[in-house]
Formats: sequence, C-alpha cells, structure tokens
Amino acid sequence: MRRAVIRVSACVALVTILVLTTGGTAISSPTLSGAPNSASPLSLTNGLAFSPSLRSSGGTPPISIHNVLTSLAAGQGPAARGPPLSCRAESATQATCGAERPAGRDPRTTPSGGWINAVSSFALPGLPEGAGASIAYDFTDSYFVYFGGCSPAMCPSNQTWIYRDGFWLNDTALASQLGATPPAREWASMDWDGNQRAVLLFGGCGRICPLDDTWQFSAGAWENVTSSSCEPECPIASWGASLAWLPYRAGGIVGFSLLEGGCTDLTCSTRTNDSYTDLGSLNGGWIKVGTGSHHLAPPARSYSSEAYDPLLAGVVLYGGLGTCGANPCGLNDTWEFQPVTGWTEITSNVSSQPPGRQGAAMSWDNVTDSILLFGGWNLSTSSADSDSWALSCSTGSPSSCAWENLTATIGAAPEARYGAAMATNGSGYAPILVGGWQTPSTQFHDMWQFGVPVSSVDYILDPNPTTYGYPTSGDVTASGGTLPYGYAWGFPANDTVVSSDAASTQFTFPTPGTFPVDLTVVDATGMILGTQASVVVAPGPTAAVVASELTTDVGVNDTFTSDVITGTGLAPFQTGWSFGDGLGGLGSPIVHAYSSAGTYPVIANVSDLANHYNTSTAEVLVNPFPVVTANASLESTDVGVADTFAVSVSGGTSPYSFAWWFADGSRATGFGPVHTFTAAGTYTVLVNTTDAAGARLSTPVTVVVHSALTATASASVGTAAVGQTIQFSATGAGGSPAYQYSWHFGDGDLATTASAQHSYGTPGTFAASVTVTDAAGTSVTKNFSEVITPTVGSGSSSSDFFATTAGFVTLLVVVVAVMGLLFFVVWWGRKPPAGAARSASSTRPSAPTEDSQSPNSKTAGPPPPP
Repeated sequence: MRRAVIRVSACVALVTILVLTTGGTAISSPTLSGAPNSASPLSLTNGLAFSPSLRSSGGTPPISIHNVLTSLAAGQGPAARGPPLSCRAESATQATCGAERPAGRDPRTTPSGGWINAVSSFALPGLPEGAGASIAYDFTDSYFVYFGGCSPAMCPSNQTWIYRDGFWLNDTALASQLGATPPAREWASMDWDGNQRAVLLFGGCGRICPLDDTWQFSAGAWENVTSSSCEPECPIASWGASLAWLPYRAGGIVGFSLLEGGCTDLTCSTRTNDSYTDLGSLNGGWIKVGTGSHHLAPPARSYSSEAYDPLLAGVVLYGGLGTCGANPCGLNDTWEFQPVTGWTEITSNVSSQPPGRQGAAMSWDNVTDSILLFGGWNLSTSSADSDSWALSCSTGSPSSCAWENLTATIGAAPEARYGAAMATNGSGYAPILVGGWQTPSTQFHDMWQFGVPVSSVDYILDPNPTTYGYPTSGDVTASGGTLPYGYAWGFPANDTVVSSDAASTQFTFPTPGTFPVDLTVVDATGMILGTQASVVVAPGPTAAVVASELTTDVGVNDTFTSDVITGTGLAPFQTGWSFGDGLGGLGSPIVHAYSSAGTYPVIANVSDLANHYNTSTAEVLVNPFPVVTANASLESTDVGVADTFAVSVSGGTSPYSFAWWFADGSRATGFGPVHTFTAAGTYTVLVNTTDAAGARLSTPVTVVVHSALTATASASVGTAAVGQTIQFSATGAGGSPAYQYSWHFGDGDLATTASAQHSYGTPGTFAASVTVTDAAGTSVTKNFSEVITPTVGSGSSSSDFFATTAGFVTLLVVVVAVMGLLFFVVWWGRKPPAGAARSASSTRPSAPTEDSQSPNSKTAGPPPPP
C-alpha cells in the first residue's frame, strides 16, 4: 500500500463526504492489488520516499479520502490511506472531512490576509520558471504538483515539480523512471480527484494542439488513464479549460471533477461550453453533463477560472475568453455548479463584479472564507491586471454571494500577470501563486502566498563549524502566523528535506565542505517563512607543530603546541606527542627539555571531537648548553678611568643578549660596554647572558679601582749657566703602581727615570716637563721654566754688548747704516750747482785744480746734461 511520508500539519481539507447506503446496503470496501511490502520504497532525489503505486481492483466506489467507511459520530475517516481524518456533518446528506481549523481561531473574525512574496522571504530552491502551467494540491501525499507550462528554456514543457513546505523539488526524472510522462503542454486542466486519490490532468496545448488525453499523478509517478469508454462521449480535445474537484456525494452521486469549456483549435478561435465529470468511474472515464437537469450551461469560453466553495458546497466559475456579438471578449459573469441542479448563473446576485478577464488565477482561501481571484488578461485594456478580489457567500446561499475588491486593503501584491498557476493547500489556507505572463514575452519566476504571515524565523546551528559525521543541532525560534508550527529543514547539497513538528533537529554531513541549510516554518494555515544559513563542515583536524624554539639548547625547556589549522576538525582537540628522544606526552601546549645535543623528529597525533585523527611533524635542533667568559680591559684601574668590558660565548643558540651590572648601581647592555668607576674599591661586575633558546648564565668579573693618580716634581735651580748641571726629580702617588716617567727638557733631550740630570749648552729660557703614568694608563704632567745665562770668563763680560748674538746683530745693522749714509753724502757732493751746469755747456771747462784731481772728482768727458 502506498504511504505518504510527509505529514499534513494542521490541515483543513475542505472536501465534502457523504455517508451513503444504496438499497439499504452499505458500500463495500474495495480490494487492493499488490502486497504493501512487496517493493521497497522508491527514493526521490529530493529525499522524499514513496511506496509503489497501488490501484483499485474492485469494489464500489474506489478508495477515496471522501469515502467515510465509519460513522460520522466516530469522527474518523478512512484509516487505509494516510492518517485518520476528522469529519463533521454539514447536512443530513453531506459532510466535510479534514483537520479542524486551528484552535482559538475563527477566520471570519480574523483580519484579512495579504500577499507575501515567498521568494524574497526565502530563496526557494529549484523554483520552476514559466507561465501557463497547471498546479493542484495532492491531498493524499500532502504536496503541490506543478506540471508543464512555458519557460524561456522550454515551451511547452513536460517537467513535473513537487512543492512542499517551502521547497521545490524536480520530480521529472523519477517520474520518467516510474512510468510514462505526459507530453509537454501548456494551459492544461488539472485538479486533485478524490475518487482516484490522485492528481488529474486533462488536455492542453502541446506539440499537437489541442490534446484530449487524461493522466493521473500519484506517488511521484504519472499514469495515462485516457478512456475510450465515455458516456455519452469523451471530452473534446481542448486547452484552456477549467477543472475543479467537487467533493460531494448524495443521491448516488459521489464527488467528481468538473471540466468546463476550453479552446478547441490551435488559435482558440472556437471555444466550447461542454461540461464533463468523472463521477467516480473506476477507469477514470468522463461523463458529459448535457441532459436532464444538467441542460443549462455557461456560454462557450476558455481561460475561465474555477474553484470549489465549501460554503456553497458547489463549484464557482468566473469569466474567461468568450464571444460578445461577433467579437471575442473578456467575460465577467459568475456561475455556480451543484451536482443536482447543475449550472446556475449568479451574476445578477453579485454586486461589484470584477472587470472581464481571461487567464485569472482563482482558489479557495480559509483565512477570508472566500474565493480569491487575482490578475488575468483584460481585453479592454490589452494588458494584464494586478487586482485581487474575494467572492464571499457567507450564508451558503447564492443570494449571499458578493465580490469585494481587496486591492486597496491588502498592501503589496504580485505584479500584473495572467496564466499564473494557483492552488490552496490541504488545509484550505495560504493559496500560492506561481509564475505567469505579464506580456506574451515577459514571464515571472516568483511565488506568492496569501494569508497572515509568519513574522520572523531564526535558528541556531550548533556546532558550526562542525565536522563530517558529527551531528549538528538546529534550534528554531519563530513568531507570528498561527500556531502550531511545522518545520522543514532543507539540505540542498544532499537533496534532502526533513520535516518535523519539533523546533529542533539533528543532522550530519558525510563529507567536508560548506553547505547551505534551509529552514522553512509553516504555520497552521500553511503560511511559510524561511531563512538560510551555511554550515561549515570541516575535514579531520590538520595541525602544525609549533615549537617556541625549533633550535634549542640542552636542558632548556621548549614549549610545543599542535596548532590546528582553521576550518579543520571539531574542537576540543587532543594531542599525543613523541619527542624523538624516547619520551612523549599528552596535551597542547606541552613542555619538554632534551638531555643531549642532536637533531630530533617531533610527532603530534591530533584527534577531534568526532574522533578524526591526523599526524603532524617537525624537527628540532638541540645545541650544547652555552659556555660564557667575560673580562675587563683593566682589572686594576683608577677612579675616573674608562674601563672596557667584553664577553665571549661558545655553544648555545645565537643570537645572544648581554646585560651588565657594575656593582655600583650602574647597568649596561651589549657585547662590550665601557664603564668608569667614581670611587675606589673592589667591584664584582656581573654579565647575564641569554641565548635565543632561553638559556641564561651569570658570569662575574672582578675589578680593583684605585684612588686618582697624583705627582710631584722639582728642579735643583730655576736659573743656571750654560753647561751647568741641573738636578730634576719626580714622584707619583695614588693610581695604579707601578709608575712610568717621561721627561722633556725643552731642548730636545728626554729622560725616563724618576730623577734626571740635565745641562743646557746655550743661554735661553727652556720649558721642561715630566709626565707620570701609572699601570691603569693614567697620566699626570708637571711643567718647569728654566732660564740659562752665559757663564762669566777672561776678556769678556757678561755685560759685553758683543758677547751676545743680539749685540752682534745690532752692531752689524749700525755699520751698514753708517756706510750707506756716507755713500749718499759723497754722491751728493759731486753734483754741480744748477747754474754751473748750464754755463759749462757753452764754454770749455777750465783746467782742474789741485783739489779736484782726486780720483773721486776727475771727469773723463763732458759733464752730464742738467
């Protein structure tokens, strides 16, 4: 027996059932062919499971959700197909079966719902695309069935989709595996048929247009049930006909599907007004309604809208494409069909009629207790409509029916369109509207719901990130809508859907990756709101061995950590270690010291919460422990003398750092600091050496600091004669013995003893000095000024002017000056007077006198010109 694996939550199946006896004999239950457990369930790619389809093989009538085999008083429906149904009497001869309306809620006193864009509130996976498709709710398997239509990629289409709790699932491939699939088509007629417990499909426009075949969809598979035995004739091939299930049973009539009108040629230039019912035929055959009390029929039309009204207990037909005079027109008449009385026009009873249109979407809505109408194509304006209307027949009488324009009161609404697919779920709440055309070239890829929305949905996934094979919990918080909620968890990566009445669930992922998780909350009226998050599913832990030092020293503690790479494994992690020297340990971080130098492999085995393991390795170089020596350039020094310190290291791990403490409160860093002590004493200087592995050593250096160096010096005389011996002496004190002496006598002579004798060979004043230097290199210099005078001896006096060089030079200068003066006087005396010179030029000179014969006055020729 076929089983429904998806539970209907809080559904109100507005279908009518009659408990009937014929000739006083109760209707017998049919028998089933096939063993329920003879075949394993077939798994859809969407994760839904179905048992093989079982068909009726006997009995009258067939298995039906509407065949109440127990009394109404027991309040139970048939247990043979799905969960028991609650039934209530509507009259002496008819009943309605289905879950009761949610407790504490009366739709008639609830504010009207509105349109909710289901795509914007939740990105519906796999939402089909197109227009002119057919949709119906399958009460047996509790999901919507969507078939055919036109999409940009395929027109017409033969794809079959299933929609449940916010998830669209493509059933085309599985349906093909289970059996034949209807040929591609658009504008087909489709509803759920309670007699066959299956979705019924008729006609449409395909590659052959129009079509006249009949198909049933049940348990994920299609079956061709076209019958050649029709009474009195089979439905004429048509497309754009309307079809609705009328759950009625009285006077020997069971519930039936009602087919009305349609286009009878490719261009829809001709239309029919024929009506057909299946009237519970076991073979799914059609019966034409056209004789007896069923002689009245609406005018011929196509693209009309049809829906069952449980308050009227009849089918309502509205509008469509008809003929006004000689021209096609959009009809706006309203008709009602009752099984006994047939068609009745109730247009005159209805005020505020919607404008004429064709291809409008229409369905029953329990929130408003009315038939909901949306959109359509308006021939008068040559455009699509976007208005919403409700037909309410509050008392169940046609005279109480009234159309109400909801457009101005419901807020946001779908964009104008025609040819949209629309149906209501099994509870009668939350009609859904899918796709449609706005223009012949503009199609929609969206979905809308009508009702009171669930206002918010939130959930927490823990743990997230997780790891493969480990369960993740999901906890939901929702508000708004109508309690109770149902929850559907979708895992697109695994093509699965998990439905639950609980606000929490657990799931696992078999492989690593980042996976979307979809959550849809469905309230008691069928309104949905969803959200989506991602779960990071990590692979097993991958870790790197991180050591505080990969190069270390013997005996130095080294810290090891297994650093798990982000995105791997699931915390908490555990690590087991092997350090390569025969020792190991548990935990991270962990400390280990090696006892001998060498190179060691370190291995970390890391496990996570899901018991996934991974191994990571590293290599550690272990150096000998460092050896440090330190010294001072002056281990014996003086106050105020700069001392240079130095340190050397062997072994250990470079680089090294050095910190010095000089025992006088001063500190320094570096390899060779310079320090000056300001007080005498013995100091123990410490240098603390740290290498890169963290080894630390303290090394002392002892320095003796003496008081400051002083010196005294003397000369035996301050003034001496040339050649006289002078006694010089110097004495050092303080500082660092021994002392060194360096004499400079000012005449180029030197001496290096503490006492020295020296004489000068020439007179003068000489700058003599002595420098005293101690062992620390400190020096003190003392200066002298010695005056040396000539010695007094025979023929000379110390006061003789010529006895000195200065006197000689002075004398020489005087002699030269006197001689120059004498020469000038002689030359000037030989020069004649000015008058004599001029007379001599005209007379012969007289003979020289005796005084003029001196060589200096004798002339050899004429006198020189004046």
